[in-house]
Amino acid sequence: MNIGDKIRYFRTAHKMTAETLAELSGINISTIRKYEQGDRNPKPDQLLKIADALGVSINTFMDFDIKTVSDLLTLIFKMDEQLPLNLEAEKDESGAYDYRTLKLSFQSDIINQKLLTYMMALKKRSQYLAERDQSIPMENDETLLSIENNIADLRNHLVDDSTIIQKDTNPAASADTAPQSADALDAFQSQELNSMLHDVLFDCSANELELIIRTAQTIKDCLRKQLK
Repeated sequence: MNIGDKIRYFRTAHKMTAETLAELSGINISTIRKYEQGDRNPKPDQLLKIADALGVSINTFMDFDIKTVSDLLTLIFKMDEQLPLNLEAEKDESGAYDYRTLKLSFQSDIINQKLLTYMMALKKRSQYLAERDQSIPMENDETLLSIENNIADLRNHLVDDSTIIQKDTNPAASADTAPQSADALDAFQSQELNSMLHDVLFDCSANELELIIRTAQTIKDCLRKQLK
């Protein structure tokens, strides 16, 4: 996705018209349309206004060009400075840490759940690649193209989150906004349930997902009325 595609994606995901985005960002509607069509690329100050209007980080629109070990380590060290990052490794028989067992995770359920969802999508792609009909050229494999498009959409969906996760985040403050039902939260965050939901929803189109969500909302409302 280029910048214009991302602007249109997040605008439609937030059910916002181009006119509304233009009004909230203070950018002319014709300019917004040129950005979304790829005719022009917004300057950094314009992109910041659009990101603020959409309620997303400006980093969402940036491409990180990681080519060297230095590029990657710089990014990881920066994450360690600002985020609750975990680095773990198992010890070998001599008691020394084995670099081959190194694992990176975060002291944040939100991040780890999102990464788990992304991991399951990648595993599904790997499984398909291992089982696909090799006689079909990859560029003509419609199922593979659909999977790749779904992964791209999933990335955008996962990053569409403005929750504060820095190390200095006040746990007491975030607790005030936590869901009231701990049992429901635990069930939702279970890996088994996430896996089931992923298998059902992964290959759905945008229209199918919208219909499923609306149907689920209707069923939930009906159940709550019956339980009153």
